[in-house]
Amino acid sequence: RLPGCARVIAALCAALCAGACNRAPGPATPGADDFASASSPLRGEPPAPSHFLRFNAPAGDQPTTRAATIDGRSGAILPSGRFVTPIGLEVDVQAPKPFGLAISPDGNTAATINSGASKFSVTLIRGLKSQAPVTQRVDLDATFMGVVFSSDGTRFFASGGENGNLWIGDVAAGQIIGSVNLNGAAHPLDRPLSPAAAPALAFKGAFPGAMALSGDGRYLYVVDQASFAVHVVDTTALVTGVDADHKIVEPDNFAAVAGHAATGRYPFGIGLTPDGRTLLVANVGVFQYTHLRPPAPTGDKNDDYPLCIPGTGYPDDLLAAKTTPSTRSTPRRSAGCRPRCASPMASAAATSAAIARTPSRRWAAPTCPPRRRCTRCRWTIRGRRRWPA
Repeated sequence: RLPGCARVIAALCAALCAGACNRAPGPATPGADDFASASSPLRGEPPAPSHFLRFNAPAGDQPTTRAATIDGRSGAILPSGRFVTPIGLEVDVQAPKPFGLAISPDGNTAATINSGASKFSVTLIRGLKSQAPVTQRVDLDATFMGVVFSSDGTRFFASGGENGNLWIGDVAAGQIIGSVNLNGAAHPLDRPLSPAAAPALAFKGAFPGAMALSGDGRYLYVVDQASFAVHVVDTTALVTGVDADHKIVEPDNFAAVAGHAATGRYPFGIGLTPDGRTLLVANVGVFQYTHLRPPAPTGDKNDDYPLCIPGTGYPDDLLAAKTTPSTRSTPRRSAGCRPRCASPMASAAATSAAIARTPSRRWAAPTCPPRRRCTRCRWTIRGRRRWPA
């Protein structure tokens, strides 16, 4: 008499043997045993090739190339062995990092704003509907992200990045004819201003980026990544023109800056709703998450927002040089620390005051006592902003 487990095993073996013996004749699907026997040297036959070798990239052993004919179409072969057959034409913009792109209202001209390590510029691509578009690069001292066409397509507007201005360009002439200074009336630019040279009166204040134009073409909305705001420019009030050396005669156009509105931290994207009544801004450095606020907000942002806010305003702390020794703070030495945890929120008054006095490279925020460390307290101050460590 066999034990229970032995009887089960014996029954399974019998069933398997019976199935193998009673299998209907016909072509069989090869299995692992068939491949093993087919390639076995005991039969006196050469080993069969592995079926795995039948898998390969679409390009096979063809080398990587930017110019290849694939199924009768122009394409390229990537290093991975894949084919790329784009529809249309490939146009060289003659500069690296074309971060921004705009299409003219008639769809026949495109503009890219190029913000690479060199060749800061705007590239105009004319004749988009033809088989041979023509490109023209307009070199500039600084550019960043934002470029749009005017509503009639005769002008383009481009962000000047670290110069804090907007460039105004003539599409037909392919040259810069004006500028809008967003740094404020207290910080004028060179007069006249050379578009391709660094201004002598440069002020590191505004840093314009992406932009959007109203449906009627009158108002231009530009995000400012330095002051966390959106500037509104009235295009009907712009004064343009260049002298004999192609320098801008009116580089500031302060009268055309109609106003500004605050945004979140580091506004990057901007767009208008179809009805033109709502402006949408996407911020990439948000620290104030409303869903993390306590049920009864106190009004103090350091307490109401668990992720805190910057220790000082930006760029206000850049207006004057400040030097103060940076020292490490401990829970016992920081004013206002809670006994249970010396978090930046608990010592906001002391830390903000210390940071406001110095643009130090690194300031260590207080941490919890040993064996009581929590993830909410591992914060540091780098430069002039507060970031989680």
